[in-house]
Amino acid sequence: MLPPDAEGSGASMANITSISSIIAAGGCFMLANLAMKLLADKPPHVFYLVVGAAILAGCFFQALAFKGAQFGIVVVLILGLEMVLSVLIARAFLGEIYSLTNFAGVLLVIVGMALVHVPAAARPEPVETTEPFTTVPIGKGPRLPSSVAAEAEPAERHDDTTGDQPPEGTRYSDKADAGRRD
Repeated sequence: MLPPDAEGSGASMANITSISSIIAAGGCFMLANLAMKLLADKPPHVFYLVVGAAILAGCFFQALAFKGAQFGIVVVLILGLEMVLSVLIARAFLGEIYSLTNFAGVLLVIVGMALVHVPAAARPEPVETTEPFTTVPIGKGPRLPSSVAAEAEPAERHDDTTGDQPPEGTRYSDKADAGRRD
C-alpha cells in the first residue's frame, strides 16, 4: 500500500493506520446500510441522523486511509470489505439466507481484495507512456501511441487493390473492414 521506497518504522505505522482506517471505513459504511434497512420506518430525523453519522464517520476514516495508501486500492478494499461485512451481518443478525452461488460471489470479492493487496515486488512493472492514445472513428480500431508502435514489429499488410484474397486465417467483422487500409 505504500510506495516501494518507504522504509522504517514510520512507513509501517502509516501502513497500520491505513489498514485500520480501511477496516473502520468499511464498517461505518456497512453500518450506514444496516441503519437504512432497520430505520426506514422510523421518523426522518432519527433516520437521517443515524445514517448521516455513519456515512460521515466512514468518510473520515476513508480520508485517513488515503493518506498512507494508493487511492484506487483504498477504494476497492473499502467497498469489498463493506460488501463482505454486509452479507455476514445480514446472515448472522437479520436471518437472511444466501445460496452457494451468493457465497461464491462473496468469496470472489475476498479473493479480489487479496489480489489488489499483492506486494509491489510480486507485481509486474507498469508500462508508462506520456503520449495518449489517439481517438479514431468507430470501426477503425484502436491505435497505439507512436512510441509503442515504433517498437512493435511491422505487420504484414494486405493490399486489396490487386484483387488478391486476404491471407488465410484473417478474419473480418464485415465486408467493409475487408477493404480497409491502415
